[in-house]
Amino acid sequence: MVQIRNKQELLSHGEKELREDAIRIAHCALEAANPYNKVYELVHLDGDILQVGADRFDLSACGRIYVLGAGKATFPMAKALDEILGERITDGVIIVKEPQDGELHHMKLRYGGHPVPNESGHAATIETMEIVRQTRENDIVFSITTGGSTALMAYPVEGVSLEDKIKTGQLLLRSGASMWEMNYVRSHLTQIKAGLMGRLIHPKAHIINLGVADGIGQAEEDCVDTTTACFCSFDDARNVLTKYDLWDKVPESVAQYIRNGDESKEIPRDLDDHLLYNHLLVGVNDAVEAAYAKAVEMGYNTMVLSTFIEGDSRQLGEFLGSMALEVNHYDRPLKKPACLIVGGESMQLINIDNPGKGGPSQQLALSFATKVKGEKNMVCMALDTDGTDGPTDAAGGLTDGETMLRAKEKNIDVYGAMDLFDDYHALSELKDLVITGATGTNVNDLRLVLIGRPKETMEGRE
Repeated sequence: MVQIRNKQELLSHGEKELREDAIRIAHCALEAANPYNKVYELVHLDGDILQVGADRFDLSACGRIYVLGAGKATFPMAKALDEILGERITDGVIIVKEPQDGELHHMKLRYGGHPVPNESGHAATIETMEIVRQTRENDIVFSITTGGSTALMAYPVEGVSLEDKIKTGQLLLRSGASMWEMNYVRSHLTQIKAGLMGRLIHPKAHIINLGVADGIGQAEEDCVDTTTACFCSFDDARNVLTKYDLWDKVPESVAQYIRNGDESKEIPRDLDDHLLYNHLLVGVNDAVEAAYAKAVEMGYNTMVLSTFIEGDSRQLGEFLGSMALEVNHYDRPLKKPACLIVGGESMQLINIDNPGKGGPSQQLALSFATKVKGEKNMVCMALDTDGTDGPTDAAGGLTDGETMLRAKEKNIDVYGAMDLFDDYHALSELKDLVITGATGTNVNDLRLVLIGRPKETMEGRE
């Protein structure tokens, strides 16, 4: 079970009871979004019969079994397959973001860069492509590519260097583009993602896609075949570079490739000529729905504000602070005790050359604290469900009305930290970082705002 590792530190100050409730709700949400148990529910091996949902495969008549994938939610799925299939697995490569606890015994565990690609991810992707090219008729290929794979699978198209792809990724991260918009460009700069890997798999091999949904507003049927189909075009990529004024900023090789892209270079729209079996293990709303159910069970008047939130984390933190004040003072739009839940994916709009250490969830938590300074009976937990917020080892932050008062006592310049995008060090000094380690899932962000506390919870705390 996923746990917040520094729970006692987080409960050593501030609104302790509300903080503990937020942690309990977050634990429930993360557990509901973990795909490890979902694989065991879906995949069964009985002698030579492999059952994957309603699909049956007679392994005595099949070829080799491969497990391939990359992303922030792939390890627990790969681990479950490793345990279920064991030596039946011929080979495999799983590319994840560091750190990752645990090991795999029948496939290779490799590390790549996220959110910016790196050399190790490039080398691991080459290993993946070598396996893909070996596939033959009647082989079984488990494809478990999930959110984050666009950066982790770093193998640029011909004419674009890895360095140019890295620079483009950095520019996109600072541009204010949404995750979808960034992927419109990045997907067109790779040789293996978004349909291209599927094209390399033998058309008579069985491709079993196991998916974890991480796309805001994405249809669930589109969440399980990100390695075998694409839902964007060169026109989408060109529109992004125009919208964010990046044509003269991206490397010339990238600008030329995107500008001259035509149908002959377009990513495959489908793989109708392949044998595909798609299974969604975790939906994009599973964590939010589990959080909602837990908060209601604990006695909170609960509302999901939105699962479509995007944009500036600092602004969202201020907005959630304003919502908390409205509830606390006027009992609207919910009466106290209340729990407001937000999904989606916010971002830091980094506008300086040498930003500090932090991430969108950490900045949101600090921003909330600035809005509710001195207020009682409210907390905000903001975390990335994958456990790594930005390029840090923290999932996010947990703040309340006392955060700014404690910052003043410790001479911590919270506003300066946010301006420098150095939220991590400010929250660390305040003992308000949320540390989970890699959670094994990735279903967008989770933001919990608790105002007031149910009497039942106060009298019967666990």
